[in-house]
Amino acid sequence: MAEEVFDLLVTGGTVVFAGRAARASVAVKDGKIAKILAANDDVPARVRYDARLLHVFPGIVDPHVHTRHPGGEPREDFQSGTAAAAAGGICTIIEMPVSTTPANSVTNIEARVAAMQPQAHVDFALYGAAGRDNVDTILDQARAGIVAFKTFLQPPPKGREAEFRGLWCRHDEIRTIMDAVRYTGLRHLFHCEEPGVYQPLQARLEGMRRTTGRALEEARPTSCEEVSAAIVLARAVERPLPVGIVHCSSPMTARLAGDARYRGLNVTVEACIPQLFGTVDDLDRFGAYAKSHPPMRAAKFRDSLWYAIQGGLIEYLGTDHSPFTVEEKDRHGDDIFKAPPGLASLDLFVPLLLTAASQRRITLPQI
Repeated sequence: MAEEVFDLLVTGGTVVFAGRAARASVAVKDGKIAKILAANDDVPARVRYDARLLHVFPGIVDPHVHTRHPGGEPREDFQSGTAAAAAGGICTIIEMPVSTTPANSVTNIEARVAAMQPQAHVDFALYGAAGRDNVDTILDQARAGIVAFKTFLQPPPKGREAEFRGLWCRHDEIRTIMDAVRYTGLRHLFHCEEPGVYQPLQARLEGMRRTTGRALEEARPTSCEEVSAAIVLARAVERPLPVGIVHCSSPMTARLAGDARYRGLNVTVEACIPQLFGTVDDLDRFGAYAKSHPPMRAAKFRDSLWYAIQGGLIEYLGTDHSPFTVEEKDRHGDDIFKAPPGLASLDLFVPLLLTAASQRRITLPQI
């Protein structure tokens, strides 16, 4: 029998596993890791790469991406977005449902996949939309192959209502939507910010003509997220189903979820690039270019998120990649409330995590 020939052999590097790092060689075939070998083992391969003095990671998954394709051009298309991912070491992205073709029905899911597939440089999956406008489509979306559901707990930004159709609800509507998602067996993820907290605070700040930089964080304090997350967790206990809190910005949110997990709830918590690497000072320095929802926090909150990662309260990380054009960011001058929220960060994900590892905020196996 002919000896198996691999497509690629990466030799002699420090291979990072889930719980350790050790010198080894990695054989790849048909785009997948086929075999882990001792560092000095040799097997036939069409291409060889000497990784001595380097670390070797499996392809990174980014579970929180907004390319918005199709319909996000000229911000980016799926070709440019996934090229950035590949350049940064990301081999799989999970695309959020926000788009001018929102993933809120089988028809739109199929349309998005058809538009994405020819442009994809990396593997991808889709989240489905679960909102007040499309409860009757939720089961069919699951059958169409989406991997989880996303719900925003605040109304869409003015002018972008079409992108969020079927993606949002009020807190008093959560039960109905959770019931529909529960029958799919999939996880139900939530963007937790309470409009009853941030809307009056923002109106007050606007009345005082305080509309720049850190005013965004003052309008959306950590309590804005914590109150919303507490409601989600309480509702999930009433109607047991897997839930998740995305882009956590408050250590209290992580602790609330940890307590619910201790009591038996299947809940995950995610943290993202803006809240892990930015601070409220960056809102003053960069204005609209540092805007995200939830906002960047004071350094003490950022540092507490890293402790929550180390302690297992936050299980996974993502970018929340969400690009806008310069013209869109600059359109409203320095008014932080009118600027669109989002940062482009796909190609920065792994470099930033490696920086955090050098600072001993996270370990290579955790990455």
